[in-house]
Amino acid sequence: MLFSCVYRPPDSSDQAFTEVMNDLQEKIGLLSNDRCPEMFIMGDLNLPLFNWKEESIPSAASNLTAYQRTVDFIEENFLTQVVDKPTRGNNILDLVMTNSPQYVSNVITEDTKISD
Repeated sequence: MLFSCVYRPPDSSDQAFTEVMNDLQEKIGLLSNDRCPEMFIMGDLNLPLFNWKEESIPSAASNLTAYQRTVDFIEENFLTQVVDKPTRGNNILDLVMTNSPQYVSNVITEDTKISD
């Protein structure tokens, strides 16, 4: 089983994000000799325009490479993003991506004073 947390600062370069995601993909590859491990990848990718229901990339995004790398990563690892309610304003920024959605029985988002 793999648990990972990824944070992409809003001002990070597409290259830096791509490198982080490629490193994570490499680690996943090392774990999956015989079969794909169960994965839970959580974090804030700061991709506010992303349509998670359709996994579609917004044409107006300035950092299209980060959006595309996220789509590629989801597809390569057969992941499902399970947070379905906004976590900041109208955007879903805080994510839980997994290839084992059957283990996620309840997702709650709520306002706090210290974080999204």
